[in-house]
Amino acid sequence: MVQINPSDINTKNLIDAKINLFKLQEQVEIFWRQKSASKHLLEGDNNTKKIELKTTSIKFAWMMGPSLKMNKGLLILLLIILPNYSIGPYFSILVNGKSKGFFKASHGIRQGDPMSPAIFIIAAEYLSRGLSFLFAYHNDLYFKTAGGFPISHLSFADDIIIFSNGSIKLLKLFIRFLNIYEGITGLKFNKDKCSFITPISVKNDRINAIKNITGFRHGTLPIKYLGIPLYKGRKKYFLFDELIKSINSKLNLWEFNFLSFGGRLILIKSVLCSLPIYIFQCLQPPKSIINKIEKIFNKFFWKGNGSNSKINWASWNKCCGVHEEGGLGCKTLRDIAQAFSFKLWFMFRKNNNLWAQFMNAKYCKGKHPTTIIFKSGDSQIWKRLCNIRQEAEQYINWGLGKADIYFWQDKWVGNYSIDQLLNTSSIDKSKVNEFILNNSWNLTKLADILPTSIVNIISLIPIDLNVDDCIMSNMNCRGFFQIKDAWNIFRNRKPYQKVCNMIWHKSIPTTIATFLWRIMHNYIPTHDILQKRGFVLTSKCQCCSSAEDMNHVFTTGPIAIKVWMYFENIFNVNFYYANIPIKDLLELWFIPSRGHVINLVSSLVVWYIWMARNNSIHNNIGMNADIIIRNIIDKVFKIFSVNLLKHKNFKGYCHITKAFGIHLISNDTTCIPIIVCWNKPPVNFVKLNTDGSVKDNGWGCGGIIRDSNGNNIIAFATPLEKCSVILAELSAIFHGLKLCAALGLMNIWIEVDALYMLYCLKDKGKKVCNPEIFYMLREVNQLLSSVNFKISHIFREGNCCADWFANKGCSLNNFTVYNYNSLPAAIKGMICLDKLALPYVRT
Repeated sequence: MVQINPSDINTKNLIDAKINLFKLQEQVEIFWRQKSASKHLLEGDNNTKKIELKTTSIKFAWMMGPSLKMNKGLLILLLIILPNYSIGPYFSILVNGKSKGFFKASHGIRQGDPMSPAIFIIAAEYLSRGLSFLFAYHNDLYFKTAGGFPISHLSFADDIIIFSNGSIKLLKLFIRFLNIYEGITGLKFNKDKCSFITPISVKNDRINAIKNITGFRHGTLPIKYLGIPLYKGRKKYFLFDELIKSINSKLNLWEFNFLSFGGRLILIKSVLCSLPIYIFQCLQPPKSIINKIEKIFNKFFWKGNGSNSKINWASWNKCCGVHEEGGLGCKTLRDIAQAFSFKLWFMFRKNNNLWAQFMNAKYCKGKHPTTIIFKSGDSQIWKRLCNIRQEAEQYINWGLGKADIYFWQDKWVGNYSIDQLLNTSSIDKSKVNEFILNNSWNLTKLADILPTSIVNIISLIPIDLNVDDCIMSNMNCRGFFQIKDAWNIFRNRKPYQKVCNMIWHKSIPTTIATFLWRIMHNYIPTHDILQKRGFVLTSKCQCCSSAEDMNHVFTTGPIAIKVWMYFENIFNVNFYYANIPIKDLLELWFIPSRGHVINLVSSLVVWYIWMARNNSIHNNIGMNADIIIRNIIDKVFKIFSVNLLKHKNFKGYCHITKAFGIHLISNDTTCIPIIVCWNKPPVNFVKLNTDGSVKDNGWGCGGIIRDSNGNNIIAFATPLEKCSVILAELSAIFHGLKLCAALGLMNIWIEVDALYMLYCLKDKGKKVCNPEIFYMLREVNQLLSSVNFKISHIFREGNCCADWFANKGCSLNNFTVYNYNSLPAAIKGMICLDKLALPYVRT
């Protein structure tokens, strides 16, 4: 144990350390974010200890410093971090997404202590390293598991789970280490919250002995760690009791609030739907739990809280879905859980964290995960992975690096695996790197097991053993896994509905948008709809003596006709005809431009007709068309006055603004043109302009290389096999760079009209792993590594020469090079215009 020496020198050093404030505070934030990456390990054992720490006194501040200086492993960490973070941090508040000012923290947010969080981080890191060293030196301390690999502990902030052998001798060694740690740091383990868990087979005598040695209480599974219940065996419904309790507690908070349909929808989407997300990432919920929670959501949406007298118009499944397909923009909980299962599979296959490595070691043992047979004794999380692996695996591609991926089963040959190309189902454990010799493909070994056609394809794949293999999602163009992409794959798709898509905009209040959604689905209590649902009532319209039905209220009644005719005259349209259904009339009024004033006005017409009808029934206030029209005009003006209705929302109908008391500035309604010029490269540089073209009848790319005077050096055009526009754009850059290399041009200015290409090349492929362009992007980066280059974006108007060659490539049969003499007259004219820097106009 280190001798503590609170000398004057050490005290002065610590006082000086406290003076350094806020120099590297951003690193503290980064450090916290790194430490807060939730690593859950649902696999494990039944012999664990859960430990929490508590500070005993502020003496920790000066006792910690000299003690840790004696530890070689933390010497550098202490000298760099401690002087900068020994006193409290500064905080800033986000207002409308922007940081506003700073204020000093006088006490810690978590427990009210006056210490900086960084001090606790150092202490926690010291404990974690100490446990690792202790278990490494005494291997018998590890808890022996069937499969997997030994793990000493998991820690997050002050919550620690330790997996250890239950031997009395080894436990004494372990407790001795904890006592030393307490003496050095001034921290104490909160034994009221600490517990140990043993297998069921352990006798009471052993349990009592462990209690006496540790001072911890004996606990049983399930326990909660980081908000997730850890359990053994089959999932029990009570594991989700706290989730349902938290949902009900939220509903109780809103019990006495008068909430509209729009208000309830916002609360469901922003509050209630977010509550299950965390636990669903770790635990697959049973169907009964999903049904129970969705019934709570559905009851709250249709009936509010505490009311049973209102009508439940539809199930939650019918309400969920994307806006453009007639949904409310909510996802079903089943779909959310399924999307998280996809995410777990992607994390598992990526194999770059402790959980994934443990699962691979325990269940796969060197075999491909899709070839493993699920056994009855396997864990629930492995069962969850096995249930979706066949579906999820097809959306994973691999980019070769060290080639430590499976040769037969993984998709590394374009969008296919070797098994898919051969229509086989192999269980072989061979890795791709077994077929690489001296940084090149071992074509002889490949030819022994594969057809020549596949060997030829593989031989074209560039090898770079200095980088890691790259796992890619083929669900999107960037190659990264995203929950929304996974959900979009298996969600229930419905036909497109224009009105339902256009009503969801900030210019249309959510309550009104929800009401229009109800109209489009016949979920409103007009007399005809109520009668169809079994209600017995006398039907009479509020504006005439006719029977009430939905179309009569909104379109064919005398009040409705007058209101619609008034606004048709204002907008100078002629949509109305006799006996037109309300849904058909809305289809005619709505245009495919969200937030447009014509969409808003037609929505308000329907809403205020309904308000007038309800006032007539419940308040005995007769329906009046003039009042409805006045309310609509006032509402449009108010929405415009709070900037929810912009100038652009009046496009094509600027003449109607006076009718609503709105004054538009004419300059704001016009699009300001942009002047685009092609600029010559500097002296000793050449400029490479490229472009790709994808048409119905062909695919091609092309480009042109010009000197500092704007003169053509060489141009090219080539056809391509069927591909995306992204691959066509990258192919153009690739061919252009190869021409530059052949001509010995070393200073290159690359100019493209595709911003995505700019992103790819500036990033050097680190954040872009699109399966389609992965290998070509690698070859382009290899070409760029040997030249001096810069890359920039230009609008397509200024890239017209490259665009011409790309279009030309679609109609060619092979790669074609052009010098100035072989250029057509049209492209010569474009080159001359660029030399003169004549502007193009972009509108």
